[in-house]
Amino acid sequence: MPAVGAIVFRDGEVLLVKRGTEPNKGRWSLPGGVLEVGETVEAGAVRETLEETGVTVRPERVFSVLDFIDFDGEQVHWHYVLIDLLCDYVRGEPVPATD
Repeated sequence: MPAVGAIVFRDGEVLLVKRGTEPNKGRWSLPGGVLEVGETVEAGAVRETLEETGVTVRPERVFSVLDFIDFDGEQVHWHYVLIDLLCDYVRGEPVPATD
């Protein structure tokens, strides 16, 4: 399942969100989430960042690609591919979202 994360710097600070749902509820992470069917990586990063923070970004380049695989030794239960993008801050002030 493909997912994106947005790395956004502004005035020497990085934009983070505190997760409201599992996995990792209560932990700090980059804004992001699962891509919608037919959505590009860049569009997903813009959408997720706006939904989660109220901030508009412009993706610049891929920063990293990571695999998260839940394998119990016999079968794979889930497999996420996370693509983190370095993004430019465009506009907006961060506000917390409900998720």
